[in-house]
Amino acid sequence: MRKVVGVTTRITMWATVGYLVTAGWAYYYDSISATPYQPTPIVDVLIRLTTPVVAIVTYFNLYPFSVWDVAHANAATYALLGIIVELTRRYYRRRKASN
Repeated sequence: MRKVVGVTTRITMWATVGYLVTAGWAYYYDSISATPYQPTPIVDVLIRLTTPVVAIVTYFNLYPFSVWDVAHANAATYALLGIIVELTRRYYRRRKASN
């Protein structure tokens, strides 16, 4: 028998992933903080893609955010992305079922 996971649970998983992504980058940054931080181009691109708040803050030169502010904002961003994905899944599932 297949276990049904609710939409709310999947959106919570998206938010948790967003929070964990930020925690992973914070751990990475903390582990190399003994040296001046100069990210390689690929790491810089990955940080900006996976934590959109960092990309916005650095692009517009806004005031610095703490790691926890970024983690919460990234969790909210991933939750919003999860809502969009779930709405898209639901829309196409209904269209397929009606044919």
